[in-house]
Amino acid sequence: SNQEMKERARSLLSFVVAGWHAAVGEADCLPAELQRLYVEVSTALERAPRLGLTDLVLYNWRVDANLMAKYNDDEKRELTRTESGTHRGTQARLGISAMASVQPSQRFLCVAEEDWFCRLHVTLASGVGGVIAAINRCFDAQNVTEQVRAMQLLEHAIEAQVKIHYAAGIGQPVGFASSPRVRPALLMQRLHRFLPHAEELDISPDDLRAIRVYCATGIDQACMMHVLGIAQGNHAIARFREWQLQDLPCAHRAFLSQLRGRVSIREQVEREVGTRKLTVQQLAHLELAHNSCIDMLLRFFTRRWELVCSMFRETSLKRHWEKERQCISSARLKLLIERRAMARPESDMARIPSYNAF
Repeated sequence: SNQEMKERARSLLSFVVAGWHAAVGEADCLPAELQRLYVEVSTALERAPRLGLTDLVLYNWRVDANLMAKYNDDEKRELTRTESGTHRGTQARLGISAMASVQPSQRFLCVAEEDWFCRLHVTLASGVGGVIAAINRCFDAQNVTEQVRAMQLLEHAIEAQVKIHYAAGIGQPVGFASSPRVRPALLMQRLHRFLPHAEELDISPDDLRAIRVYCATGIDQACMMHVLGIAQGNHAIARFREWQLQDLPCAHRAFLSQLRGRVSIREQVEREVGTRKLTVQQLAHLELAHNSCIDMLLRFFTRRWELVCSMFRETSLKRHWEKERQCISSARLKLLIERRAMARPESDMARIPSYNAF
């Protein structure tokens, strides 16, 4: 389509712009004609005319055509089985099976770490469809049973993303299979030259490089945080996540905007508890399903943090990461505790003797 051709043109221009920036070292010293073309195409796509990992990774890969055709056919069959709940984790194995065949179309560094980073994030992007499908089911749920089931599917979809990190050697549990032989710290020591610094964010260059890696997965982080009712927070990671949205395709931003216009599943549950009487068992199921999603999302973001630590110093982003983790943890529901707190005043009043008895 015409839109796809424009996206492809912008990707090719981004490679040239990135190479120029790495060679010259100044983002505002592009040749006038190259600058004009880059701005013109970016404007046509309603995207900011600036470079990011979206351009260097998510729009810069290829895979064997026969394998991709087989992958797409298998995905349709396996997603149906996963949706029915008979094969937990099928999606993760499916994405991982194609990871080794992903290659960068344009190499900037010609090192194994570049291929490894590209494979990881392209495979993560291929699994976002499962996350989005589960999020849509959360919003479409009409009763407690559907809400619980939708949140369980969301938990499984996030778990698939966690397992992709394991396959790439990030935060592997004890006894996990062999991991790729790469030195992650080598990558951003060289790749950062292709990405200009964003002074308007008021973030140090070292922190900005680390945050680029932490948030390199597109809109999925913002989508998962909204549906579970997690506050954005006031820290560098949250600022960059919002700033980065202007680098993403218009369709992605439109979907996120539409999503944010809807009430989170957390708020839906809290409203339902306040408007109608639910049984203790229903409250327990809702609380368990929601908090399991929060725990799984925390595992996902912990893998992102471990990826940052493997590529930079362990102290990088620590202060901002602690704030992000606190925002996620504080989103847990406490429905049963609130129910007991609401019931206690009534029981206490029942024990107070009436003055009419004297």
